[in-house]
Order: sequence, then C-alpha cells, then structure tokens
Amino acid sequence: MTPATAIHQPALTVPPEDYPGQLVRRVRAEYLELPALCLTFTQACRLWALDSATCERVLWYLVAEGFLTVSATGTYVRPTNACCLDASGGARRAAILAAASAVSTAP
Repeated sequence: MTPATAIHQPALTVPPEDYPGQLVRRVRAEYLELPALCLTFTQACRLWALDSATCERVLWYLVAEGFLTVSATGTYVRPTNACCLDASGGARRAAILAAASAVSTAP
C-alpha cells in the first residue's frame, strides 16, 4: 500500500468482527465506573455516539445478561441502583427480554 492510498483509508483500531464486543465492554465499563448512571435510550445513543439500532443491540445484550435493567421510567440502570428502580422495573425488563429474543431469532 502506498502512502497516498493509506491516507484515504480509515485506520481500524479494532478488528471488525470484535466491534460489537468492544461496544459492550465500553458500555459495561461506563456503568462500572459510574454505578449511579441512569440513562434513557436517547441519552445512551448520544453519550456513546451510536446509531439507534446499534445502541439498542448493545443495551438489550446487557439487559439480557442481567448486567443492566430497565426502570419503570425507561432508564437503563444497574440492578443494584435502587434509586432509579421501582416495583414495575421487572415487568419492563421482561418485555424488553421478550422483544430481544424475537429480534435475535428473526431471519
């Protein structure tokens, strides 16, 4: 590759196949660093500069594995963050898990 062509090609810092994994690790690290973090979906998209589809996949993954939960007000929080949760948060989490399962099994 000549220097002229290298200038026009973006440098990838992560292999493309690991890109989703890196995003999940990045979001998880933010929540670990800031345990009281409560974000709406829109705020999460802005914070991590993600398009809505990508952000949705990352958040659904973290909810499905139990790392995050969704409060009754729709914020994504750690399950240990009692200040943002209420009794109906579990029902919202179940609905999101059901939707995530439907998306992951779609052709």
